[in-house]
Amino acid sequence: MEKPQALRAAIVAAIPSLAVDPDRLRMWVDKGRVRMVAANGNSFAWEYTLSVYLDQFAGSPALMANAINQWLRTAQPELVTPGAIGYTFEADIIDAGTYDLMFDLPLSEDALVTATEDGGWQIETPGDPTPLMPDDLPLAGEPALLRQIWHNAAPDERILPLADD
Repeated sequence: MEKPQALRAAIVAAIPSLAVDPDRLRMWVDKGRVRMVAANGNSFAWEYTLSVYLDQFAGSPALMANAINQWLRTAQPELVTPGAIGYTFEADIIDAGTYDLMFDLPLSEDALVTATEDGGWQIETPGDPTPLMPDDLPLAGEPALLRQIWHNAAPDERILPLADD
């Protein structure tokens, strides 16, 4: 599992005070499961809830949420796209500007398993694919970039826009 360490690095980069006191940021995995991804192979996926706890944070909880959101945009984009279910959090409000924060992130990672010639196993985590759009957001409100769709099996059949448009 590589995502917890990558998220930790992203949070510390966004909240520099954690570099001085890194023990205030704790992470653990709850409710994990391993799911096979192919019936005839050895590759699998890790699926788990990553709990991210920040102790005695003197700042806006939105700063922490933004750091997580920015990381999720490439690491687990389906959690932060418009209309997504998202993730959960809890906050213990200690005083007017200090919080204990906990975020629970449902994450997944693929593990590609291949047999080696010496009878062992090579296990790789391929990472997440590069998002289709650079900002990984839908084109809501933007002018349509897609103007026509043609059916490959019937080259003269235009699917979109309709032939009478």
